[in-house]
Amino acid sequence: LRNAIELSLSVLDDLGEPVQDTSRDDLVKTVHVFIKMENSQFSNLKKMEDNKKGAVMKLLHTLSFYCVFAESRYLPFALNRMLELTLSHGVCKESCSAFATISFILCGLHGDWTGSSRSG
Repeated sequence: LRNAIELSLSVLDDLGEPVQDTSRDDLVKTVHVFIKMENSQFSNLKKMEDNKKGAVMKLLHTLSFYCVFAESRYLPFALNRMLELTLSHGVCKESCSAFATISFILCGLHGDWTGSSRSG
């Protein structure tokens, strides 16, 4: 898994998405943007049309999966970037995975049932 993570990070860098130092606090701030959105704002998120950003999202989705099982420090980066790309470029299939993972984290690790329900 470590090799897969390193390869994913290298390809992301090649795609113009270098690894950013992302703390859990940074991730929580981004999550709260989604939690505070009105239903109409959430449902009005456009569909992601940029194919390059779509490829980045697919790679971030795979990276986040690897990070969960490898207990990697890159998980906050992957999830945060997926949420940022969803806000700035629109929703895609991989956005759903990010929302579900965030919901799990909020509920399972932080006991935030309301936030979990809202994000997931």
